[in-house]
Amino acid sequence: MFSANFDGELPQFVGPDGSSAEIAQRYREFGVALEPRSLAIAELRLSPRGSWQLRTTGGAALAIELGRSAPGDRLSRFVHYHARTVGALNHGGTRVDYVDLRYRNGFAVRVPGFTERSPRKAG
Repeated sequence: MFSANFDGELPQFVGPDGSSAEIAQRYREFGVALEPRSLAIAELRLSPRGSWQLRTTGGAALAIELGRSAPGDRLSRFVHYHARTVGALNHGGTRVDYVDLRYRNGFAVRVPGFTERSPRKAG
């Protein structure tokens, strides 16, 4: 750890004591994976139980839950399908603020302000 003067935004790393090297290595790996979608990492977190989360930079910041199992593979799958899913929603005017990649064969997204309606009961 060190302290330095810098006039700009630096990514935030959060994790258990002794995890700084692993977080720095994953920052590079995840950053390269996100480049094709013009996304950059503002914050990278490693939980005490080994689960990864990141938040992207920019006006439409996106929180991404990677989980513990194969986070790099999950992020690669997300990047591959981003244009047809999250990108398409954003292009259509629907902003996504959270993506959960912990599913084995897909991912879930959250749209701010969206509330699910209860189905009507047949009378």
